[in-house]
Amino acid sequence: MKEFLPFALALLLAACSENEVTVYKVFCAKGYIEGECQSKEETSIPTIYKVFADQQMVIFWSENGTPNRFPHCVVRDSYNWRCKFEGDDEVTIREYQMIGGKYQEVGPKLSDSFYIVSRWYWWLVWVRQNLP
Repeated sequence: MKEFLPFALALLLAACSENEVTVYKVFCAKGYIEGECQSKEETSIPTIYKVFADQQMVIFWSENGTPNRFPHCVVRDSYNWRCKFEGDDEVTIREYQMIGGKYQEVGPKLSDSFYIVSRWYWWLVWVRQNLP
């Protein structure tokens, strides 16, 4: 349990920053079908998005991972932005966006196993999977 304390503290601090937004996802091994997980839910590593409205830039990372930068962003503030990835032919493949504080991924679905949840639900699942 002690090894999780720094991770938990980092998540709480990230949640308090004005230009950072944390997105929490839960993993369901057998898929999320018709509003229900078909197996035991497990937490995914949260993704933190740091938004620079003045530079029209959004960077993101998970836990201690290397930060990445989204290309092609339009940013109003931390809770309202849109970034898109384009293929070699400059056709948009996928958009990542935060609209009114709600994160969305637009484009071909990558997986039925991961889905976005509230911070509180994520913590509830984390406690269930980490306590004996």
